[in-house]
Amino acid sequence: MFQFKKASIFFIIITLLFSCKDDTYTDATPKHDISEVNNYVGSSTCIECHKEEYNKWIGSHHDLAMQVANDSTVLGDFNNVEVRIDEVNYFFYREASKYLVRINEIDNSEKVYEITYAFGVTPLQQYLIDFDRNISNSTTRSVCRLPCSTYQVNSKYGAWNKI
Repeated sequence: MFQFKKASIFFIIITLLFSCKDDTYTDATPKHDISEVNNYVGSSTCIECHKEEYNKWIGSHHDLAMQVANDSTVLGDFNNVEVRIDEVNYFFYREASKYLVRINEIDNSEKVYEITYAFGVTPLQQYLIDFDRNISNSTTRSVCRLPCSTYQVNSKYGAWNKI
C-alpha cells in the first residue's frame, strides 16, 4: 500500500512538472481604435490582421448570407411575377433599381413593400422587408423591423414557395 501511495505522489509530481510550461501569449489588443465603434465596420477592417481567415470566408455562404438587394444579389424573378401562397396574392416586380412586392391580403387590403436585403444564396433565398415602411402608405417610421418574408425562391429552379 505504501508503494502505491509513493507511486501516486511521484506520478502527480511528474505530471505537474511536465504540464507546467512557459506559455507565450500574444497581445490581443486591437490595432484599431474601436472605443468609438458601435456599428458594422466592414470586412476590410478585419483583413489586416486575419488575412488567412478572410480568404477562406470571402465568397462563402457566410459572406453572402445577408446582402443589400440589388441586381447582383437578388436571385428571384421580379419580372412582374404573380404568386398565390396560402390565399394571399403576391406580385413581384421592379421599379428602377428597387425590388418590390405588392401583397393582396386575405382582407382585400393591398400593400407594397420594398425588398431591402437578400438573405441566403443557394439553394434557397429569402427576402427581408421593412414592414414598418409600407411604400403605398409611406410615413415616417420610428421602429425598423426587418423580418423575413413568408416566401422564398429556390435559386436552383427559380420557383417561389412558402417558407
